[in-house]
Amino acid sequence: MNKLRDDIEFLGLDYKKEIIKTSLIAFVLVIFTVICFIFVPQIYISIMMAVGSLFVIYIFLSSYSSKRKVIEQKHINEFVSVISYFETFISNGLNVYTSLESILPFSSDWMANEIKNLLTDIDHDKTIKPFITFATPFNSTLVENIMMSIYQMVDDGENETRLNGFYHSFEEMNKINKNEQINAIQKSLDSVNLFPLVGTGIITVMLTFGIITIIGEMINVF
Repeated sequence: MNKLRDDIEFLGLDYKKEIIKTSLIAFVLVIFTVICFIFVPQIYISIMMAVGSLFVIYIFLSSYSSKRKVIEQKHINEFVSVISYFETFISNGLNVYTSLESILPFSSDWMANEIKNLLTDIDHDKTIKPFITFATPFNSTLVENIMMSIYQMVDDGENETRLNGFYHSFEEMNKINKNEQINAIQKSLDSVNLFPLVGTGIITVMLTFGIITIIGEMINVF
């Protein structure tokens, strides 16, 4: 339940309202299922309705987590994009602070706000904490590693060793992020291919129950 609450609040939604909405949907589906069991003579239809209701509730509850993952991935993709600009500025001799300021025009409103908060925190705290705080919303160890590399450049200066460490971390993340995007596309295609199979399975089950019911009625007649 805490995970569900975290996902809902991450999306900027009101937890209580969303739980009430989910409860109302579940209540309507349960009532409709009970009505089917009472008034529909074909038991397989009622069973399919019950299974379908549970599936709808599951999809509705899991949608919060799915939406959060999409947003988090979008943030990571943008992070990779703006850090590539940061890499350009730092390679041209700008210091870390100025390079971070320089990537603001290339950032979305959300990212620009996060970077501004980072710069403000750096003004008041010279430790690694502002960099870790910046990395937290991304929920990615790769982002955290890159921010640690950037902090080391602030702490020790933009020497060749620190620059090489940053370049290595960034290239690694860029490669992994591209692979994850490819895998995400592949999964979405697999999901699309799965729909016809699921539909065929449902039709097969319904036909099986229908045939069993018809045979049962014929046996009772004779």
